[in-house]
Amino acid sequence: WLKNQICDNDPESSDSEEVRAANCERDATLIWAWIVAIFCIGGMMGGSLVGIISSRLGRKGGLLLNNILVLVATLLMGLAKTANSFQMLIAGRLVIGINAGLNAGLAPMYLAEIAPINLRGAVSTLVTMIEMIHADLV
Repeated sequence: WLKNQICDNDPESSDSEEVRAANCERDATLIWAWIVAIFCIGGMMGGSLVGIISSRLGRKGGLLLNNILVLVATLLMGLAKTANSFQMLIAGRLVIGINAGLNAGLAPMYLAEIAPINLRGAVSTLVTMIEMIHADLV
């Protein structure tokens, strides 16, 4: 779908068929690279916002805000093909990256707050270990 959308943008180009195919392949690879990489950029942005969000909204409020980000990202990515817009994919991946960065910081803090005093260290460590294992599996 993505390749077809990119290649159909300029059907009346004066370039030869081989040049158009090469340009199409290059452009599709570049856009796909952006779609993949923007998640990490969003993660860095979200991770940088953890302190601000947790101090202004609290840990629970920040996690509730995170649910809204998931909804926005889901809509953007889910409707991208219907809207015929790869830009929506990029925006959705950015938003879900911000969500992941916020979640990586807020969830351990919230769980440490609600855990019994004798289990706080174990709960926080366990969350971080599960996040690392999940990242390796994905």
